[in-house]
Amino acid sequence: MNVLIITNWKHVDEITGANKAFCSLASALSAHHEVTALVLSETGGKPIFSIAPEVHFKNITGCYHIKQNLGHRLLRSLKFSSEARHRYDQQVQDPIWMQKIDPVLQEVKPDVIIVFTPDLARILLIQGKVKQPVILTLRQAADVLLTNLTPEGIEALRKAACIHVLTPDNISRTKKFCDHVAWIPNGIVSSGLTSTLGNHLILHSGRFSKNQKRQHLLIEAFHLLQSDFLDWKVEFWGEGDPERDSYAHDCLELVKKYHLENNIHFCGSTDQMARQMARASVFAFPSATEGMSQAMLEAMDIGLPVVGYRSCASVSSLIQDGVNGILCEDGVEPLAEALRKLMKDPELRKRIGAEAQKVREQYAAEQSWAKWEKLLEDVVKQG
Repeated sequence: MNVLIITNWKHVDEITGANKAFCSLASALSAHHEVTALVLSETGGKPIFSIAPEVHFKNITGCYHIKQNLGHRLLRSLKFSSEARHRYDQQVQDPIWMQKIDPVLQEVKPDVIIVFTPDLARILLIQGKVKQPVILTLRQAADVLLTNLTPEGIEALRKAACIHVLTPDNISRTKKFCDHVAWIPNGIVSSGLTSTLGNHLILHSGRFSKNQKRQHLLIEAFHLLQSDFLDWKVEFWGEGDPERDSYAHDCLELVKKYHLENNIHFCGSTDQMARQMARASVFAFPSATEGMSQAMLEAMDIGLPVVGYRSCASVSSLIQDGVNGILCEDGVEPLAEALRKLMKDPELRKRIGAEAQKVREQYAAEQSWAKWEKLLEDVVKQG
């Protein structure tokens, strides 16, 4: 079977969970199929994450800085709502993106197409009117990705052969748009590493994002704990340079406000996240929404007890409070108290960490790839 997987990254060397999932899925499917992985980006290069040599990797550049001519800007100014302007932008830009994708379609002649964003589903199914079945994989929560859709976006979801979700709580939300919804969780390839849980280090992994990842909450919570845990430190790993990213800059200013410069560090990105996690004793994850966090799975695989918010559905679907992690209510103080439980009790960290490592069996990558194989077979048979 010829499989075409398409995603859009502004920069190919970005280190995100979705980008890692793209490379992992392409590599896994290449064991049994002819796989082409297409990235629409602004800059060239190859992904940092490993991708199987059998995968035909293609990168089309110059996809983000599409110049808008004077006529476009004038007509856009006549649209009096943000929805109308958004829809007009799509109507102008979708043909340009489709022109970039079409030569690859003609070359590959795929039997099935997997896309990583609703925008790509709309471009292919509405603008391109492709005949091949299209599977949309949602890498974030459905209630985040499937809101504020234009009519064309909604129509694309209805035309999709299947929408793939990462957690069961997204099934009912997604079925409002598409009858065929498949739940396949992220799989994990174990690093084989295990933390000793002896270092007084809290770690967070994720790009800086005020509304989703909410790193500032961890800084605020740690501030409440600092006087009782003077030798503990926090490391932030992920995309977001405080010199260039406004939210990361705000987080750095918060650290300075509380005089925590010696305790909280901004470490940037790494493709060796497992090694960094193995140095830590707690994984703090104050996200508001997630698809199914690969970083959190990797932390649990290493035996780190995770602290997260009960209100984040994908977190609470993985964590049993007090068993393989700690769940808390929203807010800074509940987060601080949940962290306190683990920081003061090494035996609790060890017990919860040992339970967390059971994700190695529960979410083994082989199980996910087998479900993807079955999904592809079903979708192609249905035409």
